[in-house]
Amino acid sequence: MAKVLTLKNYFLIDNPAIQVESLQAWLAKQMLHGKASRARTRFLRIIAERAEELDKERLRLLDEYAVKKKVKEKGKDGKEKEVEKIVFLDKDNKETTNKQEAKEYKMRDQEAYQKEYLAYLGEDYVIDVTPATKDAIYGVRDMLINTEQEFSGVMAARYDEWVTAMEVIK
Repeated sequence: MAKVLTLKNYFLIDNPAIQVESLQAWLAKQMLHGKASRARTRFLRIIAERAEELDKERLRLLDEYAVKKKVKEKGKDGKEKEVEKIVFLDKDNKETTNKQEAKEYKMRDQEAYQKEYLAYLGEDYVIDVTPATKDAIYGVRDMLINTEQEFSGVMAARYDEWVTAMEVIK
């Protein structure tokens, strides 16, 4: 039976509000050399596509649940036309359709967005441990298990989750 590494999608998301780094952010800042550094770099390439997919899905959901309004805008041909734009809130909590002024999205259903996004983050990301990926995966597993970095609070719990996921692929 083939071995698989099962990670949670949320392992790949930074959450500064609760002081949790993503797995790739934590790995990237580790001072490594030689074989361990190469394993880390290869592992980061393996998970990069999924991390990008997570961000695209977050933006898609934000777009889906954001308030939108029609505004008049000049097209490339110079003619004014009505277009639908996302409504954001600026630093003073005033509505704007200018993304550069935006602090956050104005949501029509924040609860539904949160529920759907959190369900997506809780999904499994399964990586096959193949001859092509095993050195990277086992190298990162060994580095995680043997790290001397100290953890506390929520980050300690997240570290434990990472190691528990890695220990399954003995």
